[in-house]
Amino acid sequence: MTGVMSRHVVTIGAILLILCGLVPKIGAFITTIPIEVLGGGVIVMFGMVASAGVSMLADVNWNRRNMIIFAVSLSLGLGL
Repeated sequence: MTGVMSRHVVTIGAILLILCGLVPKIGAFITTIPIEVLGGGVIVMFGMVASAGVSMLADVNWNRRNMIIFAVSLSLGLGL
């Protein structure tokens, strides 16, 4: 976690990304990045998300209800 508690940071970031998407020079620069580099970035990103999820699951009180919720969500997530 970054520790940022303000929604304005996310709003400013979203506006910046939208503006960057409207500038053709930035889009042309992004297309010069090799697909292998983007694939490596995606692997790292999903790894970080998965590790954050596992660390959150470590604090869960595992009763029958929570196990069923986890099993259904995991099987739906992996199945789709």
